[in-house]
Amino acid sequence: MQENKGKRAPKMAFDVSLKEVLSKDWDPSIKELYELKTDGDLILDPDYQRNYVWNLKKASRLVESVLMRVPIPPIYLSEEKSGNFLVIDGQQRLKSLFGFIDGKLEIYDAKLKKWRNVKFKLQGLETLTNLNGLTYLELQKPLQKQFKTSCLKVVKILKQNSPQLKYDIFERLNRGAVALTAQEVRNCIYHGSYNDLIKKLATNKDYMHVLGQEGPHKRMQDRELVLRFLAFYHTTYHKYTPPMKEFLNVDMRNHRDLKEKELEELEKLFKKSAELTRSVFGKKAFRRFVAGDEQEHDGHWERKVNKGLHDIVMWGFTLYEKHQVIPHLDAIREELLNLMVKNKKFIDSISGVGTDSTKKVYTKFSIWQKSLEEILSVPEKEARLFSHELKEKLYKQNPICKECGQKIMDIDDAHVDHEEQYWRGGHTIPKNARLLHRFCNLARKKSE
Repeated sequence: MQENKGKRAPKMAFDVSLKEVLSKDWDPSIKELYELKTDGDLILDPDYQRNYVWNLKKASRLVESVLMRVPIPPIYLSEEKSGNFLVIDGQQRLKSLFGFIDGKLEIYDAKLKKWRNVKFKLQGLETLTNLNGLTYLELQKPLQKQFKTSCLKVVKILKQNSPQLKYDIFERLNRGAVALTAQEVRNCIYHGSYNDLIKKLATNKDYMHVLGQEGPHKRMQDRELVLRFLAFYHTTYHKYTPPMKEFLNVDMRNHRDLKEKELEELEKLFKKSAELTRSVFGKKAFRRFVAGDEQEHDGHWERKVNKGLHDIVMWGFTLYEKHQVIPHLDAIREELLNLMVKNKKFIDSISGVGTDSTKKVYTKFSIWQKSLEEILSVPEKEARLFSHELKEKLYKQNPICKECGQKIMDIDDAHVDHEEQYWRGGHTIPKNARLLHRFCNLARKKSE
């Protein structure tokens, strides 16, 4: 094994000056790297990056290149505090080479839609054609030795480098045809107990239900949403500093190796918020409702998750206990619908560009916090909002808007209003209730 010490990494595959990168060049044999992996010192985490995406033909040609002593691109490893090495670029190559030694590869079967182990027999070789169809053990002993003793170019990014610098290096090295998401990068660079917790929370049944997922998101978008929740819980919106990407990176760095007690407290908090979110909003959680207009009175739900709504809803429930929220489920749901239809500042804060700006983050959080306080903290002698149960009853009886005379196509687009207005002395009772489009109700109030 040869090792050359130096203060800087060699020129990388991206045009940027990394003057502070501390690295070492290393030329280990495939055998040495394989033994490191076997001993657990070289981490080829199956949850890292994405799963194995090469096929047998591509893996076979890499083996052929090694046997022909054709240079292959450098492998980049990150040295961890523990002394272990984490692969930050070259995972597919190493898995292919190690798979050849093991005699098998885990390949995704598109027809069966599942992963399965396949026997690694060389195929598609264009130069060493006589080796096609052979496994590692079927090679002649001299060829086996030649393969295992072949050296690879490795660059070790030393543990003395800052976590942010490692993040930047990893992100730049993995700008391939399908670029990694920010959370996929975090999953590698900031692995630890906190990352394990995020992975676990993303599979919470209530949370998956409100996200509309049956399983983990392939690109870890669900985990990033979990991280957003935790980051705003730790920092609060008052101290939020954009960009969001760095805000989340800092949170993962600061909490990378939490103790068991802290992890348990965060898990309990998350489960409570996810459960209450499901109770209040169901599968409409985190989706924006867009009101109708003059041409089309009917409003509609957007299908994709609105990250801003996710942040405020999940965070808002951390402020209260379940027994405080349960009696007001209908009022909370109706309040958020009203904000999405009536409050221009709120609508702007969850839509358009710059929704992660300091101003828009503060706006949506502060408005929602105030709304929850008014609903949950201020006792009223008489309810001002009609119940969801009454709305369902009126909608089933007659879904016609009392203002425009057209059918209300979605119950969530229906607003139960007072025949005699509350501020004029009208009571919140069934006899004083009527059903309107949300748009019609809003337009009527503007004209009054």
